[in-house]
Amino acid sequence: MRDAKVFAGTSHPTLATRVAQHLGIELSPVTIRRYSNREISVELGCSVREKDVYLIQSGSSTMNDHLMELMVMISACQLASARKITIVVPYFPYSKQSKKKKRRGAVTAKVVACMLCVSGIDHIVTMDLHSSQMHGFFTKPLDNLLSEPTIVHWIKDNVAGYKDAVAVAKNAGGAKRVTSLADKLKISFALVHTDNANPLKQMSRTPSSVAMHTLPPGLLENSPYSSRLGSFGIGSPPSALAPSTPVIPEENYDPDADNGLVMKALPKSALDTQDKDSDEESKEPLDEAAEETKELPNEAIDQPKEALKEVIEEALSAKKILEAENRNDELPLSPSTLELIASGTHLINEPSYTQKPSTWHKKKASRVTLVGDVQNKLVFLIDDMIDSSSSFLTAAEHLKVQCGAKEIYIIAAHGLFGGTSLAEIELCPHVDKVIVTNTFPLPDEVISKSKKLVQIDVSLVLSEAIRRNHNGESISYLFEKSLYD
Repeated sequence: MRDAKVFAGTSHPTLATRVAQHLGIELSPVTIRRYSNREISVELGCSVREKDVYLIQSGSSTMNDHLMELMVMISACQLASARKITIVVPYFPYSKQSKKKKRRGAVTAKVVACMLCVSGIDHIVTMDLHSSQMHGFFTKPLDNLLSEPTIVHWIKDNVAGYKDAVAVAKNAGGAKRVTSLADKLKISFALVHTDNANPLKQMSRTPSSVAMHTLPPGLLENSPYSSRLGSFGIGSPPSALAPSTPVIPEENYDPDADNGLVMKALPKSALDTQDKDSDEESKEPLDEAAEETKELPNEAIDQPKEALKEVIEEALSAKKILEAENRNDELPLSPSTLELIASGTHLINEPSYTQKPSTWHKKKASRVTLVGDVQNKLVFLIDDMIDSSSSFLTAAEHLKVQCGAKEIYIIAAHGLFGGTSLAEIELCPHVDKVIVTNTFPLPDEVISKSKKLVQIDVSLVLSEAIRRNHNGESISYLFEKSLYD
């Protein structure tokens, strides 16, 4: 390519080298330094004046450092009078955060897109964005390449009997992606629905006249309702409550207190029989009820206490499980991570490729439903990326154990493998292979040791996109056809 320079960052040098080989050129020299305070310095090793510059930098396990490195490289090319700057980002950083998931959250993918656009780039080439709305985040031309044609070609060449397989989406969000691949392979598809609803419902703040009387005396005395429970007879057994249990008069009603909630909980018949002016008479039934409580045998009082105790223990046990899942069970950090933390750098969910988990799967209290038929068939469990393996392993276990699937291949465009997810997949007896592209960098020793991991090379697709972009040709051909055919 004439009047073009291709530079590579430090995130994925192997992929960048393969792209340059397919283009028939060598990577242009660039010096990248990191100082003791983690600052980044970039110096271009050749002239880029009036040249088309292509910067290859993918997302990685140290996403923030490599993103900042890319920004500095863009600035260096701009100050060196480059004619056009195109960034090639196989895995776009922060693409998972493409929508606002919490009330006070941020759409971080849009923040990154705006940062890159204002930094001085002219064109963006990426692959398999997490969601289609991300196209609107960019104010510069964007080419979103697809790994689907390459994956389809690999399946046809390496999977015997794929025509009888079933493409399965592990959730409703991936249905469109799965149906597209199923159409290319001319196979059937199915959908897995996982219900992760919280089994614990929030309890009402209204004190219950049935349950509160079974609590131990110590808890009842320390209750925030202790100042008002006596006036409602809640501390007495239900059998001792008279139909005309008094309520707080309306002139003494406090809207900020919980006594109003108790009034609404009482039956209407009890409200109709109240006399606002008979405060002294209303105390008599309560005194009689207290006397009857003393005469009740201990067995009659202990039985409801035991029943309530069992319910509380079950609820607390389920709550602990949910809390453990919400915080994703913190994993032991690697020595390198501990050193970074000691120096003031904090990493969250660092991939631990060498750490072996105690089990292949953390059980979750969820209900899984399959829409389709996979009995005695090969299953392609498909998604756009693999970060946490939990949802994949839950679906794989259900498909093989409950639905009778013969083999299960997990297929994704980006293999992030956060935490110990890759090791969990290796230990899982229900997953036969995991197939990803090489858009996200993985250590060579991990790839060689893994028996189930298969990486598909997409460097030819990226190099062809660069060539067509430089020569002003259309790249729509890359969306439908595989270059390996």
